[in-house]
Amino acid sequence: MNPGSATRKATMLDRTVQPQKWLLHHRSTRKLCKNLPIKSFLGCFFTRFFYRVELRSPMNIVQKIDSEIERRSLLKHSFYQMWSEGKLTIDHLRGYSLEYFQLVKAVPKFVESIAAKAMDNKDIASNAREEAEHIEPWVRFAGALGVPRSDLVDYAGAAKTDAAVAKMMTLANASFEEAVAAMYAYEMELPKISRSKIDGLKKFYGMSSGDATKYFEIHEEADVRHARVWREILDKIPAEKQEAAFAAAVESLKAQNMLLDSVQERYVGSSRMNC
Repeated sequence: MNPGSATRKATMLDRTVQPQKWLLHHRSTRKLCKNLPIKSFLGCFFTRFFYRVELRSPMNIVQKIDSEIERRSLLKHSFYQMWSEGKLTIDHLRGYSLEYFQLVKAVPKFVESIAAKAMDNKDIASNAREEAEHIEPWVRFAGALGVPRSDLVDYAGAAKTDAAVAKMMTLANASFEEAVAAMYAYEMELPKISRSKIDGLKKFYGMSSGDATKYFEIHEEADVRHARVWREILDKIPAEKQEAAFAAAVESLKAQNMLLDSVQERYVGSSRMNC
């Protein structure tokens, strides 16, 4: 096909789909590029033209949440970066095991709340049962760090930790779509985070026993499946509920980062925090 013909065809399609926006952008592009030499003008014009066409292809709800997960990734948080670089001490990790346990033991309640909203979804019910089984591996992880079971079970979280967990519980108790989005934002990145933690434990802290790594090994696999369940639901939610679902995902990510802020502030000291 002649390149000029293809360009004219794309241009006509763009005019047909959004005539007012096309005219506005077309005129602004001509104004911006008009004083350039002819070759530069053409490059400027078509680069901006096709960039606008791409921008007008909206992301779906899952893509939007995935983008936000990347932007607010827990792997960018200073605590996890220090873990991956071997800059934490065993005492720091012990403190982490105490604080994060407040979330670990609450996750089954989150998923049970969602399951109650979709009694016919066997996958969600299965997820809830699995989450309850993940508590013991965390207890064993803490034990490998030298934290007695009784100390872990009796520990009361820091105020910021409790606020983060409470926020996650609020999201789980919201509408079905919001709760699903919040859990997707929680579980989507966990396999990658878990692998990073395992690598750090083995490389820098000499912790390679089953008790030390089993919890994270479980989440390398289980959360791939769990995230898939949430993703399939999100793909089907109606347009009018997507804005609220996206907002819930963002709040979930904020709460997760808040929990790590709590660990950082209580056990390591203020440092560069993820946004």
